[in-house]
Amino acid sequence: MKKALIISMAMLCCAAVAFAQDGDIGIYEDAAGASCNISDLADGGVFVPEFYTYVLHTNVPNGAGGSEWAATVPACATFQWASDAYAAGMVPVGDTQNGNGVGYGGCLGDPILIVTMTCFSMENTPACCEWCIEPNTNNGKIQVEGSDCATNLTLPNPLCHPVNADSSCDCDAQVPTEQSTWGNVKALYGADN
Repeated sequence: MKKALIISMAMLCCAAVAFAQDGDIGIYEDAAGASCNISDLADGGVFVPEFYTYVLHTNVPNGAGGSEWAATVPACATFQWASDAYAAGMVPVGDTQNGNGVGYGGCLGDPILIVTMTCFSMENTPACCEWCIEPNTNNGKIQVEGSDCATNLTLPNPLCHPVNADSSCDCDAQVPTEQSTWGNVKALYGADN
């Protein structure tokens, strides 16, 4: 039993090195990723019929070569997705709403603008409606994936950002969309406490 636990621990350590986190992927109000407060409101609080959001891969100091994820419009939103316009050089397979894999066309540095999404609004979305990057479940993925510049698998952190943020929702407190505990990891390998 001890030997199996030691082998399991060694495998976990190796896996942690091989599948290191590689930056963040999030939806932003602007193409530079400066504002994580997404809004379907115009000045004065009136909804805008057409607005744009941007998906960026950030915090990748050593660059990245691609990613696979989805950005499905949340159920709390009163807007609809209309289309995707991928940045120059991007090679998409799929779309943002149904899941996609995107080759970046080479090793790109931080920040990486992946796609501009056009949305149409019918009315104001309720404050603090969270829009999250999610795994591409249509391709059997259970987590957001990426690749570094040497085409090694990476696991970018998927971000959630609020639509029409107010003082009760802080978009700077970014939390991964999936969390786990050490106990859950041990349970995967049948390890006792």
